[in-house]
Amino acid sequence: MLKRHALFIAPILIFLLGISACAQEGSIGEQKELTTQNAVKRIVQGSTELQNEPAALASSAEALAREAQSLQQAAELLFAQADELQKRAITLQEQAQTLRDQTGVLDQNISAIKTSAGVLNQLYATDAEQPEATSTAAGATTVFVIIVILAAGLIIFFIVRRRRLEREEEERLAAIRRQQAVYSPPAAAVSESPSEAAEQAPAQTGDATEEDK
Repeated sequence: MLKRHALFIAPILIFLLGISACAQEGSIGEQKELTTQNAVKRIVQGSTELQNEPAALASSAEALAREAQSLQQAAELLFAQADELQKRAITLQEQAQTLRDQTGVLDQNISAIKTSAGVLNQLYATDAEQPEATSTAAGATTVFVIIVILAAGLIIFFIVRRRRLEREEEERLAAIRRQQAVYSPPAAAVSESPSEAAEQAPAQTGDATEEDK
């Protein structure tokens, strides 16, 4: 009886196993097909990206070229401004040196006026002892005092004006130096010019003294 059932069940089991094997083969085939389609889609997408990449690179290169040109123009403008500021600084230093020379000349003139005033005071004091020249000495003294007052006022005016000009020049130089702080080569050139001016100052002062003598 068992043999009969076994003979009946065995074909059924074999049939079911065959059906399951076919189903598995079909599912594997579908998975392979889906995998192939996905791979094809990836390849197509990658080729599209590769086709668009040269255009993107060309656009980036053009943008970088424009930026480089703009930076070069800005650098040229900054260098031109630095040269102009350096020239202005040199001019202001020359003007400051000229004002210092004029100050030395004014000081010498003040000393000469003081010496002349002392000599004239002595002369008028001697003349004042003579009764006959009393009125003349008084008039001359008055004229001398007026001249001295005018000269002193003129000298004070020039001294005040000179100090004001020096203060303005120093403020301009300080502003220019602050603007040139970012340019090391121009700053070095400007820093050398005061030393040259300082070396030339004694010679110019000596020439001015000789001319006054």
